[in-house]
Amino acid sequence: MIQTKQIKVFQRDYVEPLLQHLIQKLDADFREHKEQLKIELKEQLCALLSKEPFTAKDGEIGFLVVSWLRSSYLFQEKLIYDVHIYNSNWYYDPTQVQGMFRFSWLEEYFDRFSSGIQKMIGEQSAVALLGQEDYYLKIYFDVFHNYFIELLRYVWKTDRNELLKKHQTATSFYVFAGEYKGESVPVFQQLPRLTQYEFQGLWDNQLLDFDESKNLGHLNLMGIDFSGKAITSLTFDYSQLNEGKLSDCLLVNSSFNHACLDGAAFDRSKLQDASFVSASCIGTSFRAAIGNQASLLEALPCYFGVNFMNANLSQADFLGANMLGACFENASMKGTRFFETERQRLVLSEQQKRDIEWVKE
Repeated sequence: MIQTKQIKVFQRDYVEPLLQHLIQKLDADFREHKEQLKIELKEQLCALLSKEPFTAKDGEIGFLVVSWLRSSYLFQEKLIYDVHIYNSNWYYDPTQVQGMFRFSWLEEYFDRFSSGIQKMIGEQSAVALLGQEDYYLKIYFDVFHNYFIELLRYVWKTDRNELLKKHQTATSFYVFAGEYKGESVPVFQQLPRLTQYEFQGLWDNQLLDFDESKNLGHLNLMGIDFSGKAITSLTFDYSQLNEGKLSDCLLVNSSFNHACLDGAAFDRSKLQDASFVSASCIGTSFRAAIGNQASLLEALPCYFGVNFMNANLSQADFLGANMLGACFENASMKGTRFFETERQRLVLSEQQKRDIEWVKE
């Protein structure tokens, strides 16, 4: 479609302000109700995956794909999602299995976006704008759907064992979400761990490619200098990273669950939605690290906050860090350092508030 100047001006002056207004409401709704939304989505997936034909699928599952279409009829219909499971051959699996579920949370926002555009086009009385509703709906479809993708990502990260309790997965197992294969994004990856020998060989020869997700769990990485690297969505669970250097890193969605991070440095790193569940972070420095909840309108949105549940954060240094929305449930925080201004911004127990060393700026 050739865009005329009038279509572009309408998009800039009317459609994008409407979009921003709705996304702000959607974002607030998401943050307020995300735990309930997670439960609802998990229940839908568990119910689907526990029934035939999914339970009758022969062999190990290599791929699970949640898909939808960006067709115009979706804006008048209910949101229905397809789920396909494949063996390790993905699209070449002759015995793929398909099912569907409905998750209606975004329907209200698509309806309001669609009706808002139609109303504004009617008020303009411009011939060039007639019939352009579907165009605007389609190009901004993913802006709304990214929230569903992140919710799906969170469900798989936290509840994968329950979701797959009736299935056997291949050594490498992937969950994707999107319209079709070429437009799908990875949501969850269960990868074989690199051995200590494999890691050391790749590291020594500068062949470790951080553009691809890797499982670096259960490794001795003490003293390794990862400073300045973009290592998003990597797994470091149960690894030894004492005195590790991870400052100025992009660590979005990375996992350090049960890892030993005593004395490590994460200064100025971006930790959006990273996980440190049950990690040992004694004396770890998070100075000026960024892990606050921020909306999709931000360059690096943070949907759920950094998870420090059950972590040992004794003597850890968070001066200048932005951890708004982080989970500190049952975390040990004796001598943990925060600026005094963070006292009212963080969700902490009364004991944690007493244990923290509050520093005046």
